[in-house]
Amino acid sequence: MKVAYDQQQHLVYLLNYQQALTLKQQKQNFFCPDCHQPLQIRITKNHHAFFAHYHRHQHHCNESQQHQTDKQLLLKWCQTANIIAQSEVWVCQQQQRADILLPHHQHIFELQCSPLDEHALFKRTALYHRYHYQIDWLLGKRYFLNKHYLTCQQHFINYHPFHGFYLIFLDSHTKKIWCYHHLRQYDWGKCFWQKQLLNLHQLHTKKFTTSNYQININQRRELQRQTKKIMHALHYQTTDIQALQLQCYQYQHHLVNLPAACYEITLIPPIFKKPLLFTNIATLLWLENNSSVTLASFYNYYSQHIIINAPLLDKHLKQVIIKKYANAFLKRLNQQQIIIFKDNQLIFNKKW
Repeated sequence: MKVAYDQQQHLVYLLNYQQALTLKQQKQNFFCPDCHQPLQIRITKNHHAFFAHYHRHQHHCNESQQHQTDKQLLLKWCQTANIIAQSEVWVCQQQQRADILLPHHQHIFELQCSPLDEHALFKRTALYHRYHYQIDWLLGKRYFLNKHYLTCQQHFINYHPFHGFYLIFLDSHTKKIWCYHHLRQYDWGKCFWQKQLLNLHQLHTKKFTTSNYQININQRRELQRQTKKIMHALHYQTTDIQALQLQCYQYQHHLVNLPAACYEITLIPPIFKKPLLFTNIATLLWLENNSSVTLASFYNYYSQHIIINAPLLDKHLKQVIIKKYANAFLKRLNQQQIIIFKDNQLIFNKKW
């Protein structure tokens, strides 16, 4: 396993070999998040590091108490609503075990209380979809939002035409289901949302009323904020910014003189692995290097350099989103005469 509790009950994630060596030399004590038994750090010959139980412990990792509590709560609600529900049922030809299955509705509730790798999340969800199950991921206490930034929650973002981008949380302590809908954020900035209590029927059908209030954006102030953030990142030599600055140096540019067209100053979906600003900078440098490109090659380059960090979204929706922001970037470049259109070609018109 890659995660454990330390003596202060803080979660520790093993990220790389060097970190594992440092922790091992410090001789700290670590404990299993499930059974709370002591763990040790093991490192293989290939420098693969992980937490492992000591052999003397007769350990069989059970689900966390919270996970069990959440499942019992959902089962109780289903019983009250006269909905047939089963727990821990093998589905998809015995390839996957569902937390809560509604067999008459081909609907599955997955309760996530512990860390889950993005690839494992995508694999499990894709398998359910392959066998025509509707799937909802309900996030437990570990994932509760208490700041205006999404980190581990981003992978679980889903989309609904009426509710926008959303997350669902199950609070077993208060026995409530919350939907955080119309998730939006400033590029490289904080996130906004609305939230609403759901009952079991609304969770199952997604039929509930939401309103999307408008947020007044001071575009000039947002442009200044992102510019200051670049300067701050340059001062502290942030890895991503340093890499972009090195690329800029090849063309005698500096990030502090970045064209305004590169900035995304409207609210965007909080689903991107890196700021759109970074993608726009790299794309602008590519345009300058090539002088003239086709519209198709522009879209191809842009889509390869933008990463959507939300595996639950379907492929078509991702393509629509990428095309939307590629077109918006093109429009700004054209308005500021950085590029011009000629015979289905994009021609780089002027330097920064």
